[in-house]
Amino acid sequence: MVLWDFDGTLADTWACGLRVINEIALRHNLPQITDVSAARRLTTREFLGKLGISWFKLPMIVREWHAGMKSQMDSVEFYPGIVEVLRSLRDQQRVVGILSSNSVENIQIFLRHHQAQDLFQFVESSPRLFGKARAIRRIVKRVSLKESAVLYVGDEVRDVQAAAKAGVDCAAVSWGLHEPAFLIQHSPTHLVDRADQIPLLAPSPRT
Repeated sequence: MVLWDFDGTLADTWACGLRVINEIALRHNLPQITDVSAARRLTTREFLGKLGISWFKLPMIVREWHAGMKSQMDSVEFYPGIVEVLRSLRDQQRVVGILSSNSVENIQIFLRHHQAQDLFQFVESSPRLFGKARAIRRIVKRVSLKESAVLYVGDEVRDVQAAAKAGVDCAAVSWGLHEPAFLIQHSPTHLVDRADQIPLLAPSPRT
């Protein structure tokens, strides 16, 4: 199974996501993100600390981000080469799904806009920013696969850590939020800089 993160991995939501988080920051009198390069070298916990977002406020901020992103989905594009990779995986009869911190509704809007619904068997949301490991384990159990038969593809340190905690391999992509050098510090199974590398890393369902 190839399990994909959405924002920054499949879809180029960086610009609109930054705009939405800065709008939220303005509403709540929080610091805005102005140094994009520095933001790409912060873990999620460090990022939240930089903005002064408490654990108490975090669920509200996530809900507001989902709501703000909803209107952006029709303008978001797949990263180059991703659609071709997804079609290749479908032709290989791989199980392919999405596990994201974004909402299922937002992702489905995006997929319908690109007529790409048939490229995924399922779409799931893990709105708890640090709940992806549990969600990965739940999905692995539901599809009756071994952990060794799963590859999680993501763009953040948080994705790398969740995959490791869940006992599955992780392909960290170089084109998303976190810089390649920063990702390498957290030991992903693979670091990829081209989408067409991913099918070569996908484990056999019989693994």
